Amino acid sequence: MFYSKLYVEELNNDETQYFILDSRGDNEHGDIDFIQYQWSRSRYNLVKEGDLFIYRRPGKTSQTHKFYFYGAGKIETISGENRVSGTITKPFPFLNALHQSEVGDMKWEWKARGESWEHFFNQYGMNKVPRADFITLLKIAEKENVTNYDSAAVKKIEKKKEKKDNLALFLNGVYESVLDEILNSQSNHGQEVNFLQPYKGEQIVLLRENVPTSSNPTRLYLSTTDNLSQICYTAEIIGWEDKRQLPESRYDELKTQFRKYQPDEAEHFKGEKGLEGKAINLISIRSLRKLDTLYSTSILKKVSDNLPLKKRTQSGGWSPVYDLGDLISLRAETKDQFDSQQQAEVKKAECLSDEKIKDVLSKSPKIPEKVQVVSVGYKRNPTVIVAVLRRSNGVCEVCNALAPFMRRSDGTPYLEVHHKILLSEGGEDTVGNAHALCPNCHREAHFGL
Repeated sequence: MFYSKLYVEELNNDETQYFILDSRGDNEHGDIDFIQYQWSRSRYNLVKEGDLFIYRRPGKTSQTHKFYFYGAGKIETISGENRVSGTITKPFPFLNALHQSEVGDMKWEWKARGESWEHFFNQYGMNKVPRADFITLLKIAEKENVTNYDSAAVKKIEKKKEKKDNLALFLNGVYESVLDEILNSQSNHGQEVNFLQPYKGEQIVLLRENVPTSSNPTRLYLSTTDNLSQICYTAEIIGWEDKRQLPESRYDELKTQFRKYQPDEAEHFKGEKGLEGKAINLISIRSLRKLDTLYSTSILKKVSDNLPLKKRTQSGGWSPVYDLGDLISLRAETKDQFDSQQQAEVKKAECLSDEKIKDVLSKSPKIPEKVQVVSVGYKRNPTVIVAVLRRSNGVCEVCNALAPFMRRSDGTPYLEVHHKILLSEGGEDTVGNAHALCPNCHREAHFGL
């Protein structure tokens, strides 16, 4: 049985609990099948990290109007306060669903079923079952010992998970004073978690359906009210809540934190000055950073249509975008600075003995640090390039050797067009100021004596 190998650790752990969880499908109530499952702790608070479950599609949402079981998984982590989100690992999508008719004769250890299925499963869609029932359902699903594991579906799940992990949020036009207060809270009070409250009366769907956590944050890009066209700050989102759904204890805890660390936002949080209902999203952030180098918001691509963000004329609102990775947070250097520093470090290393080099190498990181290298380029005339290459007829115009190889793309001789007087030194982009060189002569032209 495949499931016994997949869940061997959990099945042998006496602390593991077993559940049947109802799901209506992706993005319904924030669920994404085999990736995350959301529920309200005030309604059901039995599930804990490490528990196993089987998915059930209720009859109300199935095409046949009868329920069926369609997979299993493990609740790896749980985050959030009242409305919580469980991340799912070890997905086991069934190749063939286990239909209602196929479990009609099953003897449940959980409870007696009666003549019908009515009221057998509770209305909240989360049912704790004995270990024996969990295993029996998986055994029935794996009919005649044929593995019912849909490996193709697992690959799709992994791709979907990668796409989900590549999402970020852009907030348009945040007051600089709000961000300054958070930076002050971080630096002067050591406060790791602070909050943003966008002024809008609708939920941020991206965060509702993919609730970030401290172990799985979502990147945040921000422009300011004074600079709507550039990304001015970045941060990590580590939580999201709808202020209308906060339990009283959580509300009081947050109110105290606002008064202590973000007093200027405290009135906003309390809903005073007519703001109640118009700032319902509470975003928990950490590591807010003001950028030294500003980038146009147009480098961000919207998730909705994969097009660049358009320049905004008014502050407010947000857009789900694709994460740029390390691009914005990387230290930036000019090309000259980068080359000069690299050459200086090489010269310094040349003075080391062989023994010292071995010692340094043994302690050096194998993955180099990333930096942004900023350079100025020249938009060259393509006809000059073509004319010079045709003139050379596949022969280097310095050493008269044939081109070392043919281009994979079009089968033409590989030569590089080089300006005799460099464009950076005022040289003209003309046929007379250019010649076609083999890679070796080109390197010599730049770095030789």
